[in-house]
Amino acid sequence: MKKVTTYEDLVNQHKSAMHMFGDNYSFKTKQNDILFDIRMKLTKELSQQIADQRIIDKLTKKVEKRQIVIDKITNEQEIAKSFTEEDLLID
Repeated sequence: MKKVTTYEDLVNQHKSAMHMFGDNYSFKTKQNDILFDIRMKLTKELSQQIADQRIIDKLTKKVEKRQIVIDKITNEQEIAKSFTEEDLLID
């Protein structure tokens, strides 16, 4: 089924169906076909969006955990930079 993008496309789909099916053409049937196709496309896109959001959520958690490790290592680095020989004599 052709993708409906504008009002004119919708009109053209109905006119094509009228031409193709002649006396057997039913506006209601064609309209239901078009609406069904649109619902299926919408459902597919929403499903993909949910799957993508799950991936983003997992990656966000991974980045947050990694940031904790980075902060810890950065803190260790700052301590190591400020550590002097005199700190050994404190014991």
